[in-house]
Amino acid sequence: MFALFVAPYVMLFHHYTGKFRFEGENLLNYAIGQRELEGKSQPLASRELTPDLRELGPSLDTSTYTSYSPYPSGARDLARYYVRAARKNAPWLWNELLHADYFGGELLIALVLLGLVGRHWDQTRIFRELFLGGTFLYIVSVLLATHLQWRRYLFAVLPFLLLWSAWESSISSIGFAAAPRNFASP
Repeated sequence: MFALFVAPYVMLFHHYTGKFRFEGENLLNYAIGQRELEGKSQPLASRELTPDLRELGPSLDTSTYTSYSPYPSGARDLARYYVRAARKNAPWLWNELLHADYFGGELLIALVLLGLVGRHWDQTRIFRELFLGGTFLYIVSVLLATHLQWRRYLFAVLPFLLLWSAWESSISSIGFAAAPRNFASP
């Protein structure tokens, strides 16, 4: 079923790039990110025009940048890019998660901590928390690498924070609801 829906998209990229690909924006975003790390503003990094009206910005020539990047794209170069982008994005990410009112600010983080330490950890919970924690860290690592610092990207983290913050209260409410039945039975 997946192949049925993806096949036209893959063939479109094969037509434009000469390669079989499932995506077309990695090199485009990488080029924009590299240009931002060189000190250009986001609009200039993506849509630059020279004084003689030559298009230099990757967003103005997307068909070229889906298959080509003027920046080296080996494994070491990508790792170097990730570290530089993470250094740039970490303060933004940290500030938005801790101090954003639309996230609940410090109160949500306090509830997350309470939810994580407020109940006994058994083998099942350890497995579940490792899975949730790994998925959470994956999303955070993607946010550290992004070249756009948009608040809407942070909403991918919110379900994890809400799950962890509600964990203690939901367990407590289940325990309180079960308590009268335990006392009522002989």
